[in-house]
Amino acid sequence: MVDQIAHIIPTIGRPAVCQRLVGSIRERWPEANVYVCDDSREPHSYDGATDVPSGAYDIGLSAKRNRLVQATSEPLLMLWDDDYIAYEG
Repeated sequence: MVDQIAHIIPTIGRPAVCQRLVGSIRERWPEANVYVCDDSREPHSYDGATDVPSGAYDIGLSAKRNRLVQATSEPLLMLWDDDYIAYEG
């Protein structure tokens, strides 16, 4: 089931925070499909995630979400804010 969920994360200018989320998703669900769209001036690459190009600087939250959805093929989506943490509680 985990391979049918696309975990999508829009972000801008907060690479450490976003990488913490990606790491927490990987820790909880090692086989998860994780996608990040970073529209920073200098976009980062995130270990454990597929980078989705924004195409331009500061394109906006809705545009990033749309690019992320278009980049996935999984039937289910899990939308994360970049400052969330996935943990078992």
